Amino acid sequence: MSLNPMIDEPTPDLHGLRRRKMLAAVYIIGGVAAATAFCILAVLHLLPYFPAAFGIILGLHLLPLAGVFHSSIFRTFGWAIALWSAGCLLLTAHLVLMSSAGLLVLATLFALTLRFSGRSTASANTAS
Repeated sequence: MSLNPMIDEPTPDLHGLRRRKMLAAVYIIGGVAAATAFCILAVLHLLPYFPAAFGIILGLHLLPLAGVFHSSIFRTFGWAIALWSAGCLLLTAHLVLMSSAGLLVLATLFALTLRFSGRSTASANTAS
């Protein structure tokens, strides 16, 4: 061990730092957009439309994550959620179909969680 702490510091992982900054920006922008949509719809007394609006926001939120994680599944699910939610919002006034946008969002998040939880445990097993 040396007396200079700068020598013992590991070199910075610039790709990991860039990835963390991009993730932070995507999540902050998505959170602000969802909160803004909720407030606007609440003021206009249109809260039943929030699942579809949130689906559009979430779908658009997944698009930049495809580049961050180098996985096209985010782009596929992102476009599917955004287009389904926009279709529900624009083409119908039925609240049952509106809530299907929310169910699609939940099912997609569950599928992504299952897919990537298996990947993280597999990579953890190979690292040890």
